[in-house]
Amino acid sequence: MDKVASTSMEDATGDLSVPNNTQSDETLNHDSRAPDIEAEAPAEDSIQSWVDSPKYPKNWSLTRKYAIIILIGTTNIVSAMCATAFEPAIGVIMQDFHSTSDAVSSLTVTIYVLGYVLGPLVLAPISELYGRMAVLAPAYAMFLIALAVCGISTALSEFLVFRVILGFAMIGFSIVGPGIVADIMPEDQRGLAISILSSGFAVRYTDPFSTIKFGTFTIAAIFIMDETYERVLLERRRAIQQHSHHRFSFSGLLTPSKSTRAAFAAAFQRPFKIFFQSPMVPLFAIFTSLLNSYINILFATLGTVYEAQYSFTPGQSGLAYLGLTVGFVLTLYVIGPYSDRRVAALSAQHDGNSKPEWRLPPLVLGSLLLPLGFLWYGWALEQRTPWIVPILGTVVAAIGTMLSYLPVQYYLVDCFTVYAASATGAVSVIRSICTALVPLAANPLYDRLGYGWGNTLLAFIALPFVGFAVFLLMCGERVRTHPRWQLKI
Repeated sequence: MDKVASTSMEDATGDLSVPNNTQSDETLNHDSRAPDIEAEAPAEDSIQSWVDSPKYPKNWSLTRKYAIIILIGTTNIVSAMCATAFEPAIGVIMQDFHSTSDAVSSLTVTIYVLGYVLGPLVLAPISELYGRMAVLAPAYAMFLIALAVCGISTALSEFLVFRVILGFAMIGFSIVGPGIVADIMPEDQRGLAISILSSGFAVRYTDPFSTIKFGTFTIAAIFIMDETYERVLLERRRAIQQHSHHRFSFSGLLTPSKSTRAAFAAAFQRPFKIFFQSPMVPLFAIFTSLLNSYINILFATLGTVYEAQYSFTPGQSGLAYLGLTVGFVLTLYVIGPYSDRRVAALSAQHDGNSKPEWRLPPLVLGSLLLPLGFLWYGWALEQRTPWIVPILGTVVAAIGTMLSYLPVQYYLVDCFTVYAASATGAVSVIRSICTALVPLAANPLYDRLGYGWGNTLLAFIALPFVGFAVFLLMCGERVRTHPRWQLKI
């Protein structure tokens, strides 16, 4: 059973140190449907009885849990398709807007990342003040509206503004997802769930019906999604017990011990505190920024590289992404179950206790495979080997990326639990900035050094992170539990 005492109303105030394993698995619950709450809440007089209730999120059926997780995972995939579907027609779009600037054309494609940068700083705190649905519901509506406006825009400025709004809504799904996993899944089942959420990482292909699909998922969300954030659910329950004849309002979510202003200040400062006061988080941000940047270099150049090196037609150049797709899919659905089984086995040997560091061993292998994959890919291109050989190199690079990226996500969720949205959001800000800027250097790099030495340079830049991964395995727990680094968030 989840440990209750340390996380009940302390979580609600926001004044909670984040030590050793940060939050133990939390306390509260309930389904957001008010009639059911009113029928059962008065009969339950203690937090423990609430935790034992079938309405406690971690006690929901696996079917219900995975329906929510799969919905968010597929939402990430389809929203990524919607955001990138127009890229093959960018030339025609620029003609419609009477623009001939290559810089503006590139900006049109990448500007939605600005929403990725701003979103986590706003949406993560809101999800920890008012619950996950306070972010997800507006995000679904905002994305659909922004997508529709982009489709009917008559001015370039209008198109660019709503592309930013599109990115802002998209990052809401990515930020809230890990928090929901922490809310509803026990620690030894989070790996597969986070892997499902990360499926959108590999999306590159476009789909002309993706907008219709996203509308379908929005409708599905109305029936499937439910509030999972335990602090909010406990506040609802307490408000109903104390004022059962009053309707629920958002004011009940702010604890009596804090003013509204103080509660907001604490929530919006939290991502910054996590980033600047935890030595691990900025290192993870730099590492995952490098991973995303490198993979986006491949996404940005693979098609044109194969057209130039192997005389592929634009239609055939889609085969160049086959290696990345295979590497991503293989790793996504292997590492999650492996990580869960490892945590379950080690927890059984330690009286049910667990450590976030148990998620990290694949990081060492991943940090080795990433530079190896780029060396393989680069020199295979340089030597004009058969076209399948560079693609096999991208398989290695993709596996290395996911073996590095996913353990970081697992670690952040296990370590920060109720504040997983703020932790992953803090990392996401830096990652989004680097992901937008670094790939712009890819073509100049290859023009100057060639594919062989250009990718060799990228590989050597990535090599120091092997030492970082080894350091985490050897000293990560000592750093995390050191009194100097305990956060008051």
